[in-house]
Amino acid sequence: MESRQSTFTEMTVEMVRDAEERGGRDRFSLSLQSWEFMLELGRASGWQPQGTTYVPASTSKTVADVRHGYRPGGVRDYKSISTEDAMNWARALESAKSSQYFEEQISSRFGSSDCTSLRSLMDEFIEYVYGGTFAFAATAGH
Repeated sequence: MESRQSTFTEMTVEMVRDAEERGGRDRFSLSLQSWEFMLELGRASGWQPQGTTYVPASTSKTVADVRHGYRPGGVRDYKSISTEDAMNWARALESAKSSQYFEEQISSRFGSSDCTSLRSLMDEFIEYVYGGTFAFAATAGH
């Protein structure tokens, strides 16, 4: 029996910024599933999202300060998170890591075998988010 490869491509959330410090990280990416988990965990740990704004196209002369959600748009619809919002999100995630229920939250969502890798991803994500303002969009994974 011939094996058929799945045509499903997992979505990835690409995060970008102009890193101000020398050697700073200006890009980060994670799966859409992990992004959604970080959002849920942050909210459950006290983060109160301020909302995002769309990054205007370079040809646009208008700047819309209307707040939007955290669901990533496509590569032509980058959204931006403010420095204050990013810092608050990172603090909430750090708080979540010290919760007695943290491992249980990960294993119920991703399975017990993924705890170590998700903890490592979360550490990197928190470090990136602590860097302040960043823009994000969804792209097709590899």
